[in-house]
Amino acid sequence: MTKRLFISIMLPSEWQSAFANYYAQFSARDVRWTPKEDIHITSCFLGDVEEARVNEIKEKIKELCAQTKSFSLSFEKITFAPPGMPPRMVWAVFQESDAYERLVENMQKELRGFLAVEPHEETIPHATLARFKDPALAQAINVEKTLPELASFDVHSVELVESCLDPAGVRYKTLETFSFGKAV
Repeated sequence: MTKRLFISIMLPSEWQSAFANYYAQFSARDVRWTPKEDIHITSCFLGDVEEARVNEIKEKIKELCAQTKSFSLSFEKITFAPPGMPPRMVWAVFQESDAYERLVENMQKELRGFLAVEPHEETIPHATLARFKDPALAQAINVEKTLPELASFDVHSVELVESCLDPAGVRYKTLETFSFGKAV
């Protein structure tokens, strides 16, 4: 049996609320907005992993996080995604961060044997706010309309999350939270 796993950075609840308030201003049909409590930054997508290997993954993440220093992420913009392709998503993008990039690189290196898919070459810290199939729907969304006023937040941990499919859609279940070992 397999579990569909990813490693995420959870946003503070006030950030999740700010993004939910932002997209509440749009009435675009056929757009699936991310439920407020599920807004997160995926830092490493593992994909379908054998359940028997989950403890091994947890140990690797724990070791990595013990060596990781807390860092900050700053909000930059809201944009359509994926970059360079017809829009199918709305992203909240965060400013480039050397610390975030190092974290992602280290995760991909340490967890390479568990990754079901090749990681993206470009590391863009972002939270997916919406998904839609028809790129024409982007015309109904003015991403620059009343942007949330957010500065930065401190990242002190990551979560190993399972993505579960059920009739109501995708549910996320946190399997474990891993705190960083070094303070800012």
